[in-house]
Amino acid sequence: MKSALYIAGECRAIPLALILLVTLTLVCGPLYAQDAASLSSAELERRIASMLSRQGGTGWKGIPPQRVAQEIGIRMAREDDASTLRKGGARTAEGWDFWVYSEFRNGGYQTRFDTYIDDPVSDCTFPVEQFARKLKLVGLTGVPVRGGLLPETWYISGRNVELAIRTYTSTADGRRQQCVETISIGPPEF
Repeated sequence: MKSALYIAGECRAIPLALILLVTLTLVCGPLYAQDAASLSSAELERRIASMLSRQGGTGWKGIPPQRVAQEIGIRMAREDDASTLRKGGARTAEGWDFWVYSEFRNGGYQTRFDTYIDDPVSDCTFPVEQFARKLKLVGLTGVPVRGGLLPETWYISGRNVELAIRTYTSTADGRRQQCVETISIGPPEF
């Protein structure tokens, strides 16, 4: 019986597929060097704000999924071969999960961050007011829309970038606060 490495009694080079796999691992590894389990909520918040600081301007059409994956430090994959939707996610050091979705439609990218907390009453992803202050430092401003019912939604924009941030109420640390649940990012026409 012949093995994959020996054909007709001669030793052949390692199969091309194995070489390709090793090469991709070495080349792509640094893009995802951050272990998602060690990513704190504060670091995730900082990375999102940092990514947004480099977005926008005339003709801006959203954030491509490759850029989101690189900036946040996660892997994103297609739902299936026909899909324009890419998604990825991880668990933070504090133990809550987040997912990122990026979809190409109408000539641009729509990006959405979703969070999942086991106990939203006593845990907070990151306070929306704190996040809004960081966004203001990078030129994005806005206010919450309060309709009497919670959760509230914040609409923040600047430099042709629009965000809708949906919140939930937490009483973490003994105080009532609005925390980030979902962030939708895209150009104004979305």
